[in-house]
Amino acid sequence: MYLYKHSNSVYYTRICSPKKLVKLGFPFDFKISLRTKDRPEALRRNLTTAPIVVQSLDNFACDKPISKDVLGQFKSELLKLVVSSWQQWESSTLANNTTINFSPATKETYRNKSAPALFPLKAWLDEFSAYKTDEGVTPLTVHQLIQRITHFIQFFNTLNEPELNTALFMKYIGQLNSEKRSPKTNKEFFASVKQFFKWLHAMEKIEKNSAQHVQYKFKSKQHASDERMRWSTVELCQLMQSPPFKSTNDSLKWVTLLQLFMGLRPSEACQLHTRDICLSGSIPSIDVTDAGDEQHVKHKHAIRTIPIHSTLIQLGFLLHVEQRRGRQLFDYTPSDINSDWSKQYRTQFGKLQSKIGMKPNLRPTAYGLRHTFIDTLKQQGVEETQVAEIVGHTNSNMTFGRYGKRLNLKSKLNVVEAFSFDLSEDIL
Repeated sequence: MYLYKHSNSVYYTRICSPKKLVKLGFPFDFKISLRTKDRPEALRRNLTTAPIVVQSLDNFACDKPISKDVLGQFKSELLKLVVSSWQQWESSTLANNTTINFSPATKETYRNKSAPALFPLKAWLDEFSAYKTDEGVTPLTVHQLIQRITHFIQFFNTLNEPELNTALFMKYIGQLNSEKRSPKTNKEFFASVKQFFKWLHAMEKIEKNSAQHVQYKFKSKQHASDERMRWSTVELCQLMQSPPFKSTNDSLKWVTLLQLFMGLRPSEACQLHTRDICLSGSIPSIDVTDAGDEQHVKHKHAIRTIPIHSTLIQLGFLLHVEQRRGRQLFDYTPSDINSDWSKQYRTQFGKLQSKIGMKPNLRPTAYGLRHTFIDTLKQQGVEETQVAEIVGHTNSNMTFGRYGKRLNLKSKLNVVEAFSFDLSEDIL
C-alpha cells in the first residue's frame, strides 16, 4: 500500500521495488517515514513522496548486482528528494493557505490528463502479487494472475478516457472477445481482473469497485464436451500399439496410463512419490497431495485418494512402485519458478505423437486422456458428484458438496473400474 500507519502511530509511505531491482539486491519494498502522526499532513506528504519513490525506482539504470554502498547512496539521495518536496509544498502558497484562483477542470480534462496518474495500476499489481505470495498462493497461480491483470492494464493504458467504471469493464470484455482465446480462458482473464479490483477496494486504493457489478457469461460456440478433444478408441490404439510408445521410458508410459485409467492431471501424476502409494490395505490406492516438497495441487478439492485401477495392477504398476521405493515415482522434476512438474512429460508426449503421425493442432492432447476418462464415466451413467470426487473437481452442488457423505474406498473403486480399455501386456 502507498500509505500506512506504523504501530508507533507514525505514518509511512510504502512502495514495492520492481522485481528486476529486487534481483539486483534492492529491498523488497521501501518504507519512507512521513514523520508525522497527523493523517491530513501524512496524506499531503504522501502525495509528493509516492511519485518520487516510484519514479526514482523506474529511472534506476543498472544490469548487475549492486553493492551496499550504492544502495545506501541511493537511499540517501532519495530521502533528500523526499524531504525537499515536503519543504517546497509547505512553503508554497497552497500550504500557507494563501487564496488562489481555481478554475475547475472539465470532465474531459479530468479524463485525459488526471485519470492515469490517479490509478498507478502497475505499482498496485506489484503489491497485489506480493500479497498473494505472502498468502501462500503457488508461484504458478501468481504468475497467471500477473499475466492476466497486465493484459488489462495494457488495455487500460490505450484508452483516451480511462475511468474505473462499468463501461470500462464492458469495453474490456469486448476486447477479450475480439482476441483468439477460448471462452474458458477469457473467463479466467476477467475473473483475475475482478479479483484484483476487489483487493484494491478492500485496501482502500479505489473508492468504488465497479467491476463487481459486471456479470458476463463467455459463451462458447462449441458444446462443453467438445472444447477439449477426447481420445477415440482408434487414436488410443494408434498410440498404445505403436513401437515408439512401447519402447519409450517407463515414466512416460505410466503417467500416460494414470491419466487414462484414473483421471489424474498430468502434473498430479508426474509429482507422485512412492510414499503417496498406499499398499497397506486391501485396496491399493494413490494419494494426490501437496504435502511433499514442491508438490502442489490445483485447489483443495484436488487433494484426494483414488483406488488403483485393476488394469494398471495387472500391467505391473505395483512392481514399478517397489522398484522406486523411497524416491520419486517417475523421472520428472519441477521446472521454472512455477514448479511445473509436467512440462518435460508434455514435451516428450508431443514428440512421441509427432513420431507416430499425429499432427499438431489436429490431435488430442495429453490432458485429453483425463477428459477421456471423465467422458467415459459420464457415458456409463456415473453420477457427476462421484466423478468429481475421483478426478478432483470442485463440487458446485451445495447439497452434495457440503452435506453429502464422501465415498469410501470400495465405492470409489467401483467408479474407477467403470472405465475400461483393452490393452496388450506387451506395452510395458
